[in-house]
Amino acid sequence: MKKFVQSMLLSLLVLVALFGFEALGAKAASTDKEDGVTSVSKEILKFEVDKNKNAKLVDIEEVNTEKQIEKADQISKNFNHDYLYHSDYSAVKNNTVNLYPSEQQKTSSHKVQGKVPGFVEVQVETLLKEKTRTVTTVIKIVRVMGEKPVYINASHDLFASRYYNGKYVKVLDHKKKFTLIEIKPGAASSKSFKVGAASYYKREYSAIVVWKDSPPSYDAQTSSPFLANKIANLYPHVKNSHNKEVMGAPADAQIKVVPEDQREKRDSNLRNKFITWYTKQYGNPKWNWSGYEIHHVIPLQYGGSNHMSNLFPLQKDVHKKVTRWWRNK
Repeated sequence: MKKFVQSMLLSLLVLVALFGFEALGAKAASTDKEDGVTSVSKEILKFEVDKNKNAKLVDIEEVNTEKQIEKADQISKNFNHDYLYHSDYSAVKNNTVNLYPSEQQKTSSHKVQGKVPGFVEVQVETLLKEKTRTVTTVIKIVRVMGEKPVYINASHDLFASRYYNGKYVKVLDHKKKFTLIEIKPGAASSKSFKVGAASYYKREYSAIVVWKDSPPSYDAQTSSPFLANKIANLYPHVKNSHNKEVMGAPADAQIKVVPEDQREKRDSNLRNKFITWYTKQYGNPKWNWSGYEIHHVIPLQYGGSNHMSNLFPLQKDVHKKVTRWWRNK
């Protein structure tokens, strides 16, 4: 027993060292978006009861509500993982990654058909809060029409990794079971953890819904990664309106500072060189270049170079936001 406790404590210390998080308790969810709060994503899971209600099930246990709830909980366990893997190596180039082309992986037991006896929508949302330096996952019932389900088993878990590709470890376990009396629009649950280091995050979320005399209906998804720094500030999504390229993000969320004597020196004529190169490469964007600054995608401080492939034109106000993200990395 003593060895088991020591092993558990060691595992917890490893997680804290990697991601610097502190789990906070579940509480009622808030939809207010105050200053410093960013909604990373908001998805809707939709469910309907079959128009025939599948009442002609042969096994009497299959139409027993308690058995159906038990079956729903068993299905939920299939979506409960301690870690996830992400492998999109084609998105990584020169130690940077395009965070936005990936698609969600989805598993669903059915598709909504239209007019049905009962219909439910479950919303999952992820919030980054700079003021408290926390990431919050929210589960919320947003719509109930017709016959109410008797049970909803929902989850919205979060996983973290230092690297874009590789193994993501669960850092937040968020489960919520809604019973019949709780199933109504606005019913919600949220759970947060405090961030201590820049990390990549993936989310796994699901819901299993049970209507009386019907088999459980489920929907489960795994999200693409997103990147946040140590103050829970989302890495800026910037797309060049002229050449349509997206500013890359560091493939290593915890990229280290390079000693000053080992860094590439800043080129005092880099701005003019870049404008000349860009115009030749992509044509004249017809911008007023005086309103733009040239950004090192991987800053020289972190081992970046003055190579044109590591440069990105940013409007001055956008550059301030990007610089702030790196300053709090």
